[in-house]
Amino acid sequence: MSSRQQQSFPWEEASGPWSGLKAFLPTCGLVLLKPFDFFRRLKSAAGRPQARHLRLALVFALAMGYLRFFLDTLQVFWLQALPKDAFPLLAVRPVFSLSSMVLGSPVFLLRPVLLLAVMMGIVVLGVKLVLGFDKLLLPALLVVCYKSAADILYLVPFVGGSLAVLWSVVLLVAGLREMYSIGLLRSAIAGVLVPLMIFFFVVLAAGPALNGILLTFYPEAQPQWMAFNDLNAFVSMKTIVSSIGKYREDLGFYPAHLGVLEKYLGAGSLEEVARSGRSAGYGFGYARTDDDHFVLTAKPLEEGWSGRFTFFADQSAQIRLKGADGPPVSQVADMQQLMGSAPAAGGSR
Repeated sequence: MSSRQQQSFPWEEASGPWSGLKAFLPTCGLVLLKPFDFFRRLKSAAGRPQARHLRLALVFALAMGYLRFFLDTLQVFWLQALPKDAFPLLAVRPVFSLSSMVLGSPVFLLRPVLLLAVMMGIVVLGVKLVLGFDKLLLPALLVVCYKSAADILYLVPFVGGSLAVLWSVVLLVAGLREMYSIGLLRSAIAGVLVPLMIFFFVVLAAGPALNGILLTFYPEAQPQWMAFNDLNAFVSMKTIVSSIGKYREDLGFYPAHLGVLEKYLGAGSLEEVARSGRSAGYGFGYARTDDDHFVLTAKPLEEGWSGRFTFFADQSAQIRLKGADGPPVSQVADMQQLMGSAPAAGGSR
């Protein structure tokens, strides 16, 4: 057997659509079961035309992406037909899992392409930051494409999504290790840790402005986004009430407005709550009636869409729902119970 044959794999040896179709599953099996061997073979083929390398990898990744897309779309129909009491795990849905709201997205059919592009961007940036800006981009792009072989695990009922995510991380780390000849630790930092930090930095920097973009692409994430807003508003209320109490302890009276609480809230929280008047779907209101009395409220900017609860607090330091006579809510666990019993949003606006 020639050296070229020894270092090849079925997908890159395919000469047409039919042979490519026959090579698809064997290549998936090789990537999933022998990732280090696969990426060593891929690296040894670096002398071949780069355009062909990348073109074949993109076709493979998009094929896997649309297979996952198809399986997710099926859930829109068959999950609704299954009894939730008999299958409690069905109540735990991933944020980006599809639902009946999915057709509200104008870019519904482009999701696999967009997800692949975003993943490529953040992994390439992680590689450049950790391994050096002199590193070639092609190896990282190939690894991102072929790690999508893990998406075939979505065929496993119920737990397939979790298995796919975990194994795709393993494939990403293994691929970067082999393609760049680095240790597993540096590979994990470049391919997983730094991209996650970049992602969360973008989310935090964009703040609530990101919500509109996210919900345009993923309208089915709206119930989870709304639940996050509810919990975030409750936590913010507790933080603000505590800060108001500390202010009064120091100065003997309640603040005239929230803008003077920077020492207690911190500049970031103050900017979000006091100056913008918004906190991820909620608007805050504060009024001091006299030195010993105040009223603090948090209301959804769009009730039933950005949030489901109206929070109220005063000098008693208790947080209540709806108003001064509403039921008190003291712990995050209480909020989680309320969120579980509250009706979820449905449909589009």
